[in-house]
Amino acid sequence: MLPKTTNTDPKEHQFFHNKLMESYRFKKDNYFVGLSCRCCVGEHDFKQMLEMYEGDTESENLTWSNLFLNGNYPDFVKEYLPEFKKKKIVYIVNENADLSGLPFDVIKDFRVGENCIINNYDMIEEIKKWIDDNEIEDHVFLFSASSLSNFMVHQLFEHNDKNTYIDVGTTLNPYIGMKARRGYHNGNKKICIW
Repeated sequence: MLPKTTNTDPKEHQFFHNKLMESYRFKKDNYFVGLSCRCCVGEHDFKQMLEMYEGDTESENLTWSNLFLNGNYPDFVKEYLPEFKKKKIVYIVNENADLSGLPFDVIKDFRVGENCIINNYDMIEEIKKWIDDNEIEDHVFLFSASSLSNFMVHQLFEHNDKNTYIDVGTTLNPYIGMKARRGYHNGNKKICIW
């Protein structure tokens, strides 16, 4: 299923629901949609995600939403963090994050606050403008902005596909002073079934 938003009312916030569906159903080369695996969400919700995708369920543009989590987290840390050191990183992250503990440099950060899916939606246009004004290409944008990340990855990739946009979720929490509330941060090596 699509991520559930916080502090939203289905009637009042239909716009945001529609934007989530757009980001989920968008199709373009090098744009990947992550599905939750059966073992984490159950067979019913997994099948519902496939139905909502409205496309070829064998598509090369479908992947798994938890590639960096659970049993894969040690590989994420080992393989991705050194790669991030080689890239120009832009990070969209919580306003309380302390980036000084990251093992790579961030050339630009954009900060989100509480209930960012609603309160920071307009940041998408701000980031597009920054990309255009600075002729940004070949940068890696990392997103730790709850469900707002879905909107951003979709709309920024659609706006400029010469950058890489990755929703890293809570994977970097131990490095940015945010509460590491996920089991995989503490050594839980659950192996997901894909």
